[in-house]
Amino acid sequence: MSRILNYDRIYSKVLSDPAVQRYAKEVAERKMAQFKKEMIEEFEKDEITRELRNPAGGNISNTLDGKDNKSLFGFIGFEAGSNPVQKVREQLEQTHLEQEGISKGNLVKQIRFKIKYPSFKEIAAENPLPFEGGRSWIYGIEKGISGFGSFLAGFFKDKGFSRSGQGIQLKEEDGSPLVIRTGSFKPRRYISRILENFRNKWLQLK
Repeated sequence: MSRILNYDRIYSKVLSDPAVQRYAKEVAERKMAQFKKEMIEEFEKDEITRELRNPAGGNISNTLDGKDNKSLFGFIGFEAGSNPVQKVREQLEQTHLEQEGISKGNLVKQIRFKIKYPSFKEIAAENPLPFEGGRSWIYGIEKGISGFGSFLAGFFKDKGFSRSGQGIQLKEEDGSPLVIRTGSFKPRRYISRILENFRNKWLQLK
């Protein structure tokens, strides 16, 4: 006597097995860890990151025009000795895997997982400009930041005149910034590209 197999029931039983779920999670976590490592490596190797970590190395990102502009670090006006990209790395390190459970796929039931990682908006919100509260240097790198022209690039022995040691912000008598055009900044994709590459790897995973 023939019997009709209920594949949906079989899959449900198999996927409900704790051992199967543990194995699936281990595989997903290995992939997530690999993609996360590659994302952080891409972040650390990016010329923007390297320049902000080592301003003495000059404008290796080629984001500045003008011979007086020493580095992006000084052009933005970060405090001398600070590490503006460390917070971004810490946010990227928070990426982790979450299991959503068993759900119906196109053909069969599946054990589904999702990754939790910071969005571009969340990263930008935690990294404000050093001289203008409420706005983000992350967003400015990609879209441009008004006010960069108020920083006169050049090394100053007296650090009391400059946040970064590479620039000085001048003011009018009424306290408003005195804009001095010593070059221009060329926006480029940075964090948004890194997050997009990470997300695409996960979405393409079979």
